[in-house]
Amino acid sequence: MNKRKKIIASLRNKRYSYIEIGRKLGISKQRVHQIHTGYVPPLRIKVKNLKILCKRKRIYLGLPEKINSNNGGRDFVREIVRERDNQTCQRCFKVWKQGQRKFDVNHLDEKIDTHGKGVIKYDKENLDKLITFCHKCHYAWHKEMGHTKNWNTAKI
Repeated sequence: MNKRKKIIASLRNKRYSYIEIGRKLGISKQRVHQIHTGYVPPLRIKVKNLKILCKRKRIYLGLPEKINSNNGGRDFVREIVRERDNQTCQRCFKVWKQGQRKFDVNHLDEKIDTHGKGVIKYDKENLDKLITFCHKCHYAWHKEMGHTKNWNTAKI
């Protein structure tokens, strides 16, 4: 048991409140409670918290360094989908590893033109119509759908 935890335990036995202990130690009452109970924060982050991460944490998690204030960049939306799918291909269940190329995020709705102006807004509103694929499965999916007819022909 560390020094702070011993001090907090002895003060709690003397009927001090978390607020009073926090004032004595110069920390918040929440932190006093965390130390006293042995709270350990969860390892995974929630998707709704991605916007408020500091730059260092975004780099550590492999997120884009810069996030616009109204953030709705294409990379940000794709990263939300990857996090929702736990960085796992939803077809073969391969898990992405740090240092590899990021998995692809694909539209399930074939009618969407991925280069149009309203795509990012559409993606934000319809995250359930986006899915994470590894590269092999992404190519295979497009091949099954018949989208690969002109992929191997170079235009000169």
